[in-house]
Amino acid sequence: MIRPIRIVLFIRLICLSVLLAACSDPAAEVPPADVVETDSVVTSDVEVDTQISDLEDPPRCSELKEGGLSALVPSDGTLMPPFEAMTTTYQLNLDLGVQQIAFTLSANNNTCAKIKVAEQPLDKSGTSHFIQLPVGTTLIPITVTEHDDTTRIYNLHVTRELSQQEAYIKSSNTGTGDVFGTVVSINANTLVVGAFEEDSSAVGVNGDASDNDAWNAGAAYVFTRNGKSWTHGAYLKASNTEANDHFGGSVAISNDTIVVGAYGEDSSAAGVNGDQKNNATTNSGAVYVFVRSNDQWTQQAYIKAKKPGMEANFGYAVAISGDTIAVGAYGEADAAGAVYIFVRTGTLWTQQAYIKGLSADADDEFGASLALHKDLLVVGAYGDDSNAQGVGGNPMDNSATESGAAYVFRRSGVMWSAEAYLKASNAATNDGFGTHVAVYKDTVVVGAKDVSSARI
Repeated sequence: MIRPIRIVLFIRLICLSVLLAACSDPAAEVPPADVVETDSVVTSDVEVDTQISDLEDPPRCSELKEGGLSALVPSDGTLMPPFEAMTTTYQLNLDLGVQQIAFTLSANNNTCAKIKVAEQPLDKSGTSHFIQLPVGTTLIPITVTEHDDTTRIYNLHVTRELSQQEAYIKSSNTGTGDVFGTVVSINANTLVVGAFEEDSSAVGVNGDASDNDAWNAGAAYVFTRNGKSWTHGAYLKASNTEANDHFGGSVAISNDTIVVGAYGEDSSAAGVNGDQKNNATTNSGAVYVFVRSNDQWTQQAYIKAKKPGMEANFGYAVAISGDTIAVGAYGEADAAGAVYIFVRTGTLWTQQAYIKGLSADADDEFGASLALHKDLLVVGAYGDDSNAQGVGGNPMDNSATESGAAYVFRRSGVMWSAEAYLKASNAATNDGFGTHVAVYKDTVVVGAKDVSSARI
């Protein structure tokens, strides 16, 4: 049953006790001063709670005094100076590779203020749209408009810088025809430079570089950076230095491990750490592994193909990622080429895989270039002759001589399998597609040194 309740509103309360008495006893007399009465109907019984709540209503926008931003975070780079609510001008310097920028922001009066970045409002998460950046300096205004239409403007000067030369580096024993710098590899603050026609007969690490008694023996140089200063860290030579070995024809570094190829090395040793002393297999090639401990480099391994072959040029290309090394032998089997995979457990290296191209034709030069990122391997075969175009074409069609190709392989567990066969979208004779390759995560780049197209 619905019971009508008479609600009595007092403009002026004489005494709280009198009011409570009136509520509990309808017959009680209520002071007559300034009384307004109204009737209301409710659908359930009502309990009267005489406790007074401690909760306070949120402040109205008109009661808020401090305005402006409370946070400003760019998607790239670091603000200078660091963000402070009362600082309204900032500089943000970015590398040339950063082509757009966005910001995550909040206001001190977040529910009342409106924020715009370059005249555009934020999305629901408090993030701005991405702003395209030309080379040079871009002024990006951020406007915070309060409830009373007062504004505070923050000016961000975002500079996308052209790359600048940081150092000019030469070998510690500069000599005519050393071809220092033909190959390089960098990891963090360590740089490795090959000079595969350097002539000293030094052996191992930091030997005597003063003589020129081993024509085209080759060398590799290690440099380290501290701040913006580069210093010479090590001079690397083969443990079996001989003329025309071309040690330093390829180099690669990952963390504290350096791999150096010597594609002209001649020993018939097989596998890892075999006999280096004989020269029975001309240009079979070799790879040397160096490791760093307490800033000192030492040789860890001497690696050869399982079955060294004359003119195989094992080590013409090398790549390393963590404890995995890939070695290209582009001259193997009449220059059909091959790639060898080695893995390290502790300090021991063992062969994990032997990889060939899909067609494995003579003069494909599979393994002439390599790139490795974790379990993804890219192999260049710039002598490949197929007329296929794009991804996944027919590798058996040999109607485009030396158009070139690249292969993608992926490792699952200890097994490697072909994932893609890559050709240029405009494959043509003598393009040399696959001369150089690079990979990062799931992105592959392939160079074609002899393409004659004038398109941009």
